[in-house]
Amino acid sequence: MSEHAHEWTDETARDYATKYGDWATNRLVAEAIDVAPDAVVADIGCGTGAALRALAGRVPAGRLIGVDPMAAMVEIATEQTAGHEGAARIEFRQGSAEPL
Repeated sequence: MSEHAHEWTDETARDYATKYGDWATNRLVAEAIDVAPDAVVADIGCGTGAALRALAGRVPAGRLIGVDPMAAMVEIATEQTAGHEGAARIEFRQGSAEPL
């Protein structure tokens, strides 16, 4: 196996988003955490942004920031969040966890 065998491609990101992007675990985590209505929440490795969209109703006066290393995943998250009631408070950025 090559050292790059586990790198994601745009195709891998889209496949993941289709198969797993809206799994209940995203919603369950958003429901389980204690968060203030004006919190700033960062989701590192946000994938499709599903957890942030699920959390948006509980953070009506805060900011929700999703960070993912894949440009394709940030694009997918942005597309899926467009038109969502909390879209104005949700932003996505490309980046990895290490420099954060």
